[in-house]
Amino acid sequence: HDYYQIMILPALAICAGLGGAYLLQSSKAVPHRIFNSVLVVSILLSSWYFSYFKVQDYYTISDQTIKTAHILATLTPIGSLVATDTTGDTTLLYLADRKGFPSLAEDPDKMVKRGIQYLLTYNGDYAKQLKLLYKPIFYNDSVYLFELK
Repeated sequence: HDYYQIMILPALAICAGLGGAYLLQSSKAVPHRIFNSVLVVSILLSSWYFSYFKVQDYYTISDQTIKTAHILATLTPIGSLVATDTTGDTTLLYLADRKGFPSLAEDPDKMVKRGIQYLLTYNGDYAKQLKLLYKPIFYNDSVYLFELK
């Protein structure tokens, strides 16, 4: 949860800065100053290194998601509302430049009442059920797009 990090991060940054300044200014002897300088620089570099590789994974988008977004953007009109079964991840809707629901929390009939016009699913069993009620616009071995009318 990010809400508590917002409050504590500035305090941690100030404490880390004061600690680094204390290490760099505390010793008058040259060997201690060199050791303290190397220590502060190595802590900063290792913090950046480990943070970079942790955060890098947050920006990795699969080729499947990019291809699905292209399909969605091509086959649905601009401004249409779309529901997807991406379990709350809005990346697909963002890449397709569409608005809607990033999860299928409701029945399709309720979604139609809320203005959803298209439904995209990766679940083949669910798609078989939807084919009985709604018109499929596109489907292949992994993606199924339906028009909800």
